[in-house]
Amino acid sequence: MAALGVYVSLKPQPPEKHVRFIVAFVILFLGGGVVNVIQTRIASKVQESLQGQLEQIRRNTQNPPVFNVLPTPVTILPANPPPKLAQIVLSETKILPFIEGQKATVNMYWTNSGEAMAKQFCGGGKVYLLPLADLSKDIKKAEKVAVDDFKKRVIPTIKNAPRASLNYGTERVFFSAEGPVLSKEDLNGLGSGQKIMYALSAVYFSDSAGDHYIHRCGFLQSPATTTSNWHFCVSFEGQK
Repeated sequence: MAALGVYVSLKPQPPEKHVRFIVAFVILFLGGGVVNVIQTRIASKVQESLQGQLEQIRRNTQNPPVFNVLPTPVTILPANPPPKLAQIVLSETKILPFIEGQKATVNMYWTNSGEAMAKQFCGGGKVYLLPLADLSKDIKKAEKVAVDDFKKRVIPTIKNAPRASLNYGTERVFFSAEGPVLSKEDLNGLGSGQKIMYALSAVYFSDSAGDHYIHRCGFLQSPATTTSNWHFCVSFEGQK
């Protein structure tokens, strides 16, 4: 529009073209007004949008939005139950009557009181009759003689014996631990406390936890009878 005004001023037009230029000025004036209105509206909307965004930022700064995040579910796996194991116990020890001319014999009864079968089960024992001149001095020597012999001669035989399975519950097995043939001197020595009787035993078995052993050692209280109390000797007692 300004360019058109400069053009008319520098180059006067004949009267017959004045109407055209006037119409052109009016059209350009109206067109400029429309463009100006449109630009104003656009700027106003942009300003309103920016103002709304600023207001939202201000509100979020003062009162941060709360997002409810659902917790991740936790999967709890059941714990593995403990393995069931065998538990072999010496449930009863029975001394057979002392009779001259017969072997000193002790029957040992074993029970599996656990919750699993005892596999590869084997066991055995032996009875020893040893001199005991002085209880306080000779008992440790006598015990060592019995334990050493049992470890050297009896245990290898037991380990090489046939194996079996012992179920858990009420089932039980027994083996006889035998000693020397009793003489009249032996009977008198047991009755007077001049001799002492030892009974040693060992059992071996396995379950899901591995291989196990049980060693038992006891001696009869002097003077010894078939109803005397057993005392444990700690040098051989043990289990795994």
